[in-house]
Amino acid sequence: MSMPSSNRAILRQLYTDSCLIRCLLELERKDNHENEATWLECIHLLDGAIVFSGAPDRMDTVQRLISYIQQKWPTHPMDSSYPSPSTQVSRPNVTLPPCGREIRSIEEPDMISFFTAWCKRPFVVSRGITHWPAMTSHPWSSQQYLKGVAGRGRIVPVEIGKDYRLDNWGQEMMGWEDFLGKVETAAEPLVYLAQHSLLTQFPSLREDICVPDLVYYSPTTDYPRYAPPANDDGVIINAWLGPKGTISPAHQDPYFNCYAQVVGSKTVWLAPPGFAREMYPLPSISGLSNTTSLDVFSTISNEIHPLFTSQVLHASMAVTLNPGDLLYFPPGWWHAMRSEEKSFSVSFWF
Repeated sequence: MSMPSSNRAILRQLYTDSCLIRCLLELERKDNHENEATWLECIHLLDGAIVFSGAPDRMDTVQRLISYIQQKWPTHPMDSSYPSPSTQVSRPNVTLPPCGREIRSIEEPDMISFFTAWCKRPFVVSRGITHWPAMTSHPWSSQQYLKGVAGRGRIVPVEIGKDYRLDNWGQEMMGWEDFLGKVETAAEPLVYLAQHSLLTQFPSLREDICVPDLVYYSPTTDYPRYAPPANDDGVIINAWLGPKGTISPAHQDPYFNCYAQVVGSKTVWLAPPGFAREMYPLPSISGLSNTTSLDVFSTISNEIHPLFTSQVLHASMAVTLNPGDLLYFPPGWWHAMRSEEKSFSVSFWF
């Protein structure tokens, strides 16, 4: 039996308040005033309140307390200048997965052309986000910058393993700086920060992006049963950061998606939403019935999966997103992602 939403909200509030109270009590103890272990524990508690409960009605308080602790915690000064992202970086040679065609690249459509020609199919706006501070003055390609905006002691939820369908996949809370180091080295097991509201946890990052105009077009008249996100903004912003080789297997989401590629390159595979059994989804008992059992980035056998090869393959499409590219696709489309190098992306569900 599921818990009523009102009870879940109360539990999230209680968890947040308990983290705040425990943190304040620890800081109040005289023997903890200069204790780095206590400061670290308190920041972990507060990050836990953000990650696990969303810190309802307490986000400003939690963020202010984190800033207070970090200001009291001695640290080495950081240079406020960051290397500008190079426009001459060589991109990896990528072979697109088997598909019917490449996703079309267009100029960003105005509202009229979007509704009349584009809202029902995927497209890429090439270099559509190059004006973001995340790609210019506040480069997300810089480890130094990413460490600086978070400050000391932060922890984030991380996936361990390249594919969440595999038995060796797991999740844990990891130090932000440790995670960034593992992303750089791409050591096994791979780590991946996926579908996380990082820009809420580290608010300075929110100032480094601009919500694409497409998000506000809301073409719901063509989808009469569509239900947008139920939060106040009607938009869910998530971050995706990991090394080369991280994979999101083909799956479906219920929202419109604008997917912005900020750092590195990522290959995306898409197929229309009408396919169900043709995608050989995982069984419902797994809790992953919106996810395929197939590896769409490899050649799939016609003898073993004939429905996919005869019906889905010719209708599928793919593209490799480079830094600055913006991908749009409607709700229900099957989509898979593969990082071709260190990759930082932002998704907007609307």
